[in-house]
Order: sequence, then C-alpha cells, then structure tokens
Amino acid sequence: MGRYIKINKPRESRKAVLVGKINCLNALKRLAVFGELSESIDKNFAEMNSELANIPNTVGDILKSFPVVEVKTIRLEESGSIKCSYCGKFFSTQKGLAMHIKRAHPIESAGKEQSSSELDQIESQIAALEQEVSSI
Repeated sequence: MGRYIKINKPRESRKAVLVGKINCLNALKRLAVFGELSESIDKNFAEMNSELANIPNTVGDILKSFPVVEVKTIRLEESGSIKCSYCGKFFSTQKGLAMHIKRAHPIESAGKEQSSSELDQIESQIAALEQEVSSI
C-alpha cells in the first residue's frame, strides 16, 4: 500500500530543493578552497620556521667575516673626545675629565685655576678700559 503526498506548488518546491543543493555544493567548494589555503599556510609556516632556525648560524657566519680590531688601536682623539692637558688621556665627557683632574692632578689643577682667575681679572679690567675709551 503506497502513500502519496500532494504537493500544492511543485515548481516552487522543486526550485527550493535545487537552490538548497546549489548552496550545499558552494559550501563544499568553499571548504575545499579553505583546505587548500590552510595547507599552503602550513607549508609556508614550515618554510619560515626552517629559515628562522638557520638565522643564528647565518649571523654567526656574518660576524666571523668581520675583521677583528683591537680597541687599543682606535684613536679616541678622532672621535671627538676631550684630552687631559696634564697627562694626555682622553675622556668622552667633560664631567669625566673634571673628575680625573680632581683625583689625578689636584696640585697642578689648583695652580692652573689660580692663573685662570688672574686671567679673568685682567680680561675684565681690559673690558672696563675699552668701555671707558669707547665712551670718550
């Protein structure tokens, strides 16, 4: 005994079933494309990881190719350092030079400071005389 179902709008029902099949096929196609993309992404990550693993070796090779220079042979005078007038040592900052002079040359620096203050006095007297002369 068979049962029959009456379909009121067979064309619309057939169209709805076909649209559903097309949607399923499009979803399967997108899934296949996604699978291919994920495989290519995994492959690219594997290649990048292998390249990243070789970086330390490459950097080591690059560093080995540089020449070895002794620091003692580099002239600090050329790099803009400040030279001590007493012993000829070079310092990178004025503060370092001042500390060196206070510790290593205290007697010599005291005599030089006095002479520089005398020079300052003489220069101030000369400036005062020049002002008087210019006002006449």
